[in-house]
Amino acid sequence: TGKPPKPHEKLQDGGLHPEDALPFCMVDSPDGRPYTLGGFLTSATCARADAGGSIRYSDGGESENQALSLQFLPFNNEIARVEEHIRACVQAEGRLLQEVAEHCNLGGGKKLRPRFLILVAQAVSGSKQTDDAVLRAAAAVELVHVASLLHDDVIDKTTMRRGRPSVNARFGDNVAILMADLLFAHAFDLALSTLDPQVTRLIAQTTRQMCESEIFQIEKAGQNLSREDYYYIIRCKTAALFSLCAEVGGVLGGATGETRRTLAEFGRLIGMTYQITDDVLDYTALGEQWGKPQGHDLSEGKLTLPIVYTCEQASPQDHEALLGELRNGRQMDRVLPLLRKYGGLEFSEEQARSFAREAEGLIPSLALRQSADLFQALCRFAADRAF
Repeated sequence: TGKPPKPHEKLQDGGLHPEDALPFCMVDSPDGRPYTLGGFLTSATCARADAGGSIRYSDGGESENQALSLQFLPFNNEIARVEEHIRACVQAEGRLLQEVAEHCNLGGGKKLRPRFLILVAQAVSGSKQTDDAVLRAAAAVELVHVASLLHDDVIDKTTMRRGRPSVNARFGDNVAILMADLLFAHAFDLALSTLDPQVTRLIAQTTRQMCESEIFQIEKAGQNLSREDYYYIIRCKTAALFSLCAEVGGVLGGATGETRRTLAEFGRLIGMTYQITDDVLDYTALGEQWGKPQGHDLSEGKLTLPIVYTCEQASPQDHEALLGELRNGRQMDRVLPLLRKYGGLEFSEEQARSFAREAEGLIPSLALRQSADLFQALCRFAADRAF
């Protein structure tokens, strides 16, 4: 509906405080082997999870690379095959195309969305074997994701992506746009190859939704963004793509009717959680693992939830000062004190966790045959990640 969620009670552990953070936690996979839950979780969150039996403290012996590779979603072999499908899409004559494809680093990144799709397909079907149709669909979703980022970078005039110059900064806007269009075309081709028309239809509907929300965002450029506007934008972009993963995974796993609709809603809530956390991390994340400079969204003048909420709560004087900073300087050391003064970051963290709790509450209704603990871990990762 585009309306903001109802306010929820405040969590006892409040925000993500460095003194409460643990290096990483562990989750048991269906075969009993431990996997790293990437990023940082508050001690209170881990304690609650530990009481539930699915997540526990680690002994600190795992490497940081494990934490950063989302190994709590144990599908590395499947992801390798997904990447084979992706590489096959960009094998073409022409030096420039190959250079751009290599620069896109299509084999890099967390591959969270393909992992999520594979998780859903296996959990719904009850099989630990992944059909090639699932892998093709996972590759298609990843291509849609990367293509949308290429378009976003052109629209936002972004110069850095994942710690390196963006495609538009390196090769120009025309090349970035054409590369994105090429990836979209390959995504639809892969979707058709699954031989399930529902997959292609869902990808087309999600792509349309993402484009409509981007146009809406352009329409709102230079205007005060309401909280309702903000939720509409992220629901139709980030959340729509996560919802797509859950629903396509469900369809290919055999889900129908209400279960399929609940899976789509679960994915949407995970996506809302993930994006709001991303918006908070723009102000709080440190280190190379973040992949972009701190205050990146601020430097581009993006009105994310911490800013939107602070504008709502600020005094007239502070409100005008904040808007003036967004129009002109966009200096972190001037904006961050206002976000802290009016609780913009804390409110956003609570909203992310609110969506995560709502998603976790849907798990019993998903008719999963296995891996419910990984769904719980995903909810917590989306809310409490540090990268």
